[in-house]
Amino acid sequence: MNPRERNMVLALGGVALLFVGRWIVMDVVLGPVRERHTRLERLDADLERKRFEIKSQQLAADQLKKWKESALSSDPNAGTSVLYRGYLTELLTKAGIKNQNVQPGAVRQMRDAYQLLTFTVDAECDLTKLAKLLYEFQRTDLLHAIKSIDVRPQITNDKIDHFVAKLDVEVLAFNDAAAKEKLVPGGKSDGKKVDDFKLFVDKNFFQPTNVVDRDRIVRSDRDDRPNVKFHGISRADGGSPTFHFYNSSTNKPMELKVGEVIDIAQMKAKIMGFDTEAGVLLEVGGKVGAVRSGQALSTWKETSKRTAVLNLASQPTL
Repeated sequence: MNPRERNMVLALGGVALLFVGRWIVMDVVLGPVRERHTRLERLDADLERKRFEIKSQQLAADQLKKWKESALSSDPNAGTSVLYRGYLTELLTKAGIKNQNVQPGAVRQMRDAYQLLTFTVDAECDLTKLAKLLYEFQRTDLLHAIKSIDVRPQITNDKIDHFVAKLDVEVLAFNDAAAKEKLVPGGKSDGKKVDDFKLFVDKNFFQPTNVVDRDRIVRSDRDDRPNVKFHGISRADGGSPTFHFYNSSTNKPMELKVGEVIDIAQMKAKIMGFDTEAGVLLEVGGKVGAVRSGQALSTWKETSKRTAVLNLASQPTL
């Protein structure tokens, strides 16, 4: 073997040795390490997910336990229907309502988990007594709700003599909730007072109301112009352009056409068109100005060339 052949053999052997070495390092040594690292990351992710599921289940169990403490028992031997009917009767009496009638309705079974007991209340009262009734009802620490209220005025000599109120009530009952011996109206401290319901009494919904002229309403100091930005235009199938705005205060997009009006707090602007340099052309209070793309409506600036702008707005938009 001459020197040239020997050198070629050594060079080829070196290349082969590099490939073998790379294979040993990458596949034999680093391969298992990478695989084990990937498995550890996957196991960590699974562990974190299971911890989150356990925490969510624990929170749900705690919430369910709290609900059951404020619910009635659906055990047939607990006399729940009689107990709650007595509560409604005492509630009406405490509110000063004498002419009353409380009747139990159908019991609805919800997926073998809990029951909804329904009741109907008919009563003659005035609005003050009705407000007192609603106040004490919401102060009772119990999972119940008034699903509907129907109040009808009874007229005598063109005046309201009293009201006839009909209430549809539902109360929640669990299979394994503890049976209660007595239900007392009120009792839960919520910071409210019966005077908080005074508006319900003073604002008699069955009497004529003075209508306030909309132009006389004092506007608030709220200003939505900095919250609404212009984000450009789009055109579908060669039709008229659509102007895109976004209101960050409500997180809602706004899409309008030429001639439509943006009506927000402190600004009422009519869309006149679009200029590639100036942006969207808006008419505000008889004056025409523009807002550039990406800018808020608070940057609207009147242009001195009103006629030229209107002519430009009437031209087709590219």
